[in-house]
Amino acid sequence: MTTSITDVLNAYFSGQQTHISTHPRQPVGDATLFDPPCEIPGIAENWDLDALPDDLLNLWTSTAECRLHHDNGLRRESITLLSPSASKALTARELMFWGIDDRRLAKDDIIFGTLLVEPELLVFDPTRDEYTILLASMLEERKDWPVVGRNLADFLLRYRHSSSQNPWRASVVKPNSPRIGC
Repeated sequence: MTTSITDVLNAYFSGQQTHISTHPRQPVGDATLFDPPCEIPGIAENWDLDALPDDLLNLWTSTAECRLHHDNGLRRESITLLSPSASKALTARELMFWGIDDRRLAKDDIIFGTLLVEPELLVFDPTRDEYTILLASMLEERKDWPVVGRNLADFLLRYRHSSSQNPWRASVVKPNSPRIGC
């Protein structure tokens, strides 16, 4: 039985969802904050629904944007799962800056998350059926990016249950196995 993204996100908080501002310098006092779900027309303004992976559609219909483990004092890296519009803008900006021929981003990649401290991005590779979640460092080539989740729910569970920075960052693919989009 597969775990739904909504169920995984609900496990991050108890009580109410708290609306957040998407302004990057807005101080965050709570450990985990969620925006209300995004409506399908709002997602369709930014992404082609026919080409959008189900995981991302499910994420954005669960919460438009969320911040996980921000400012909670656990010394764990904080992640922001971007809204559809922020995801589209960041993906377009990075593709324009790096291009698709420099061994980093592929034209179909979707950047859906950022880390608060590290200059790394969470990338969804829609060309694969599984092992779709990559931790991208633009300082490294794509072949060196760890695969941090079989799918989005798997990644969110691994991240939630990690007690330090390192376990969720470890690749779920063995080093000598076929790599992602190399």
